[in-house]
Amino acid sequence: MFAERWIFDFIVYVFALSLVFALSDLLHANQRSKRLSYGLLLLVWVLQSFVFILQAASILPGMFPIDSLFIYSWVLVSFTLIMHVIYPMPLLFFLTNFVSFLVLMIHVFVIQNVSDGLQELYVSNLVLVHLSMAIAAYAAFSLSSIGTLLYLVHTNLLKKKSGRVLRCRCPA
Repeated sequence: MFAERWIFDFIVYVFALSLVFALSDLLHANQRSKRLSYGLLLLVWVLQSFVFILQAASILPGMFPIDSLFIYSWVLVSFTLIMHVIYPMPLLFFLTNFVSFLVLMIHVFVIQNVSDGLQELYVSNLVLVHLSMAIAAYAAFSLSSIGTLLYLVHTNLLKKKSGRVLRCRCPA
């Protein structure tokens, strides 16, 4: 149990350091912060993959009461690493890692340290969180669809050189 907790704690600390450097790079573009953040996140991914492989091979049985949160965090970290190589966007890098960090924190510090009765309560609460997030995702999808539609209309009007180009009436 101590070895398992030590691995998870180490992953959380390295992940937190990666987030600190990602925030530093986001606030003031700095090549050293960007490299440190990416390197530490790569270390987190390697450690998560190692733990995931050990659990899948049943070398450490019973390590995860709920595997889905750990897998979700691992997938988000993988997505971030791939997207950073293809097209580096500091804001996407930071926000995706922050969400992944929160999911990992829930998995490590909330779910693992409870009895079976409380674990069922947490699972039911996670279902409520899941439904809330799904509704928020539908709302975000709707807003992005509307924005895309407005972009297409605006581009079409610009191509036609129509005088009815959509203008923002935002205070300057």
